[in-house]
Amino acid sequence: GADLVVGPDGYRQLPRLLSHLWRRRDGDGDEDEDDAGVDPQRAAYALLDGRENYEDVVPVSRDEGGTPSVGRFVTIMRGCNNMCSYCIVPFTRGRERSRALEGVVEEVRRLVDGGTREVVLLGQNVNSYDDQTTAGGSAAYVPSNAGFSNLYRLREGPGCRFANLLAA
Repeated sequence: GADLVVGPDGYRQLPRLLSHLWRRRDGDGDEDEDDAGVDPQRAAYALLDGRENYEDVVPVSRDEGGTPSVGRFVTIMRGCNNMCSYCIVPFTRGRERSRALEGVVEEVRRLVDGGTREVVLLGQNVNSYDDQTTAGGSAAYVPSNAGFSNLYRLREGPGCRFANLLAA
């Protein structure tokens, strides 16, 4: 069987979970203790947090310091609110939560400054991106880089929040 089970929102708990697991293996752990929400019998942490979006976690690149990649991926949101009968994503990754526009733009700037020429925005359903940190709950269109070219044409309509993100 598995020694440790961690859900997608248990990322920050990994150091404590692994420490608990290693103490238990070495015989130093108390089977009755509840360390970091760990089930002492199963070492599992699979709680979903509707607010967690790892905004402050800076992605590590395998090519930092070396030759930059032409294209990179930037996660703009996690989870999904669609309850499709065939899909498990809302139950395993939780409800939709979007990163703040400012953080996304800063990450893209860092990548472009490092030589990246193409950025792909990732999320289960990127068309429902919604920056909740701005007034009114949607990203405002403020051009951030006059030299940035965009293949997506901005149109008014329900997908405008996502288009605003692309335009920024």
